[in-house]
Amino acid sequence: MKSTFSRVVSAAAAAFVMVMVMPFSGVGAVEQAVYVPYTLSHPASEEDTTTPEEYPYFLKALTMKSDAAVPHATFKFTIAPLDTAIPYNTESSQLAIKPGPTKVTSGVTYPKIADVTFSPTDGTYDTAQPAEKIKNTRGVAVTDIITIGDGKKYARKEPMVDFTGVQFPEPGIYRYIITETAKDSTTGSPVAGFTNDADPTRVLDVYILDDDGANAGTLKFGGAVLHNDANDSVLTINSDKIIAEPSSGKSQGFVNDYATQDLYFAKEVTGNQGSRDKFFKFTLTISGLTEGDEVGVDIASGALTTVTNVNDATTYTASAITTAHTIANNKLTAGSTGTISHEFYLQNGQYIMIKGLPQGASYLLTELEEDYTQLAFSADNTFTIGAGDDAKTFNASPSGTVSTTDIYTGFENYKNGTVPTGI
Repeated sequence: MKSTFSRVVSAAAAAFVMVMVMPFSGVGAVEQAVYVPYTLSHPASEEDTTTPEEYPYFLKALTMKSDAAVPHATFKFTIAPLDTAIPYNTESSQLAIKPGPTKVTSGVTYPKIADVTFSPTDGTYDTAQPAEKIKNTRGVAVTDIITIGDGKKYARKEPMVDFTGVQFPEPGIYRYIITETAKDSTTGSPVAGFTNDADPTRVLDVYILDDDGANAGTLKFGGAVLHNDANDSVLTINSDKIIAEPSSGKSQGFVNDYATQDLYFAKEVTGNQGSRDKFFKFTLTISGLTEGDEVGVDIASGALTTVTNVNDATTYTASAITTAHTIANNKLTAGSTGTISHEFYLQNGQYIMIKGLPQGASYLLTELEEDYTQLAFSADNTFTIGAGDDAKTFNASPSGTVSTTDIYTGFENYKNGTVPTGI
């Protein structure tokens, strides 16, 4: 968790009322302390690093392959009080846990958590990223304790729990349950390509303490902690007046995975009349994306990016091919319909790599076959480029849905003629 969950003192003034008793009791009027309800404080802006900050934040991380672009994705959260209080346990000296208070302001129930949105412009971190380069919302260096593995990276956000108007009336431990909801609000199902956190809920405990000592009778914020078990109680305050951690593991937040695969498409020319240096025109269409989503393009690894001349069999100009293969930042962006469509040109033995297609997206590769017999690659019609560890075998259909493996597809074009045996 970030430093927001440290114990921050923000004292409130104590209030007193006079209580009158009957004269025959022999006891005069007494002063009875009444707590002023405590409201958590929050800086006026994210740039304000001097005001004590008591609104908790948690980590929302989205992991993905290192060659994938951060997608446009929105995640939603709900927060609700614990259903039933957990009473004090005399046998184990565990403190009671109270359902957290709420407040309705202008028709909105607080506390609340705003939607969390990722986009391709978000920065990412990987296992090689120095910890001091990771900054939280207030610009403080943090270390995220998440496992992403080699060849992966992650984007991070810090959703804030907004306690506007919520008042805590007494010392105690107040519990809320945070739930990450389905990402598709229409169908109620996860969006294709995304894997939810293994545990969709987290527990947020807010500690409200009596200031004790000279300020006894005054409430203060004692800290907050995020953990995993809604039924977990909390150990008693020890002799040093330190509240013990929950017995279940603390949590930084939610981690979701964005699963993508790469697509390779290749060209093979066969037959004694087939032109091996002729350029063939391909159109690749990817659908099922969100507007603004990006996919990477690697042409130079297996095809030409710049063409200075073409052979007589090619019906396209060198400049047209070069223009098609000149792609800004080597990325293609989905339009308003969530679709990408682009033309490419390949000679025999060449291929192009498309990086970061989300699982669940659809792809369609077409080719202008011209005066050749066209055969799509399939399990029964394969083509291999390279050898050993570098070998790539193209054996997939030129249309389909991205699943859990990389896709190797393309077309064979065949042209053959009868060889004369004599005059």
